[in-house]
Amino acid sequence: MTTDIRVRIDEEERSLDAADANWVHRHLEHHVIGGQGHRVQVRVHTAHVNVVLATSNCQGMGGCRPPNREEQAILDQWHRFHLSEPNADLSKLWPFLMCLRSQLGLRAA
Repeated sequence: MTTDIRVRIDEEERSLDAADANWVHRHLEHHVIGGQGHRVQVRVHTAHVNVVLATSNCQGMGGCRPPNREEQAILDQWHRFHLSEPNADLSKLWPFLMCLRSQLGLRAA
């Protein structure tokens, strides 16, 4: 199975391979939704991982099972970057994505 990582900022979505720092920063600078801040979601799907990470203002579904060890490591990293907190500093999104890429053993596209 291939690794599929999708990054969604507000209404725009790209695969991590198609996203770059400029795309992330440009969307964070130019799209604000009704004063509520950006809605960011990162979906990670591999043979052993199936998680959706989201900022606090992004409505989503909770998991129906406890995360496995690999999923928990990704969730822990998301929390270390404080991206799940209200008013998260989204300038940390790109560094998180680069850490995620490294954590999963992926090369930059």
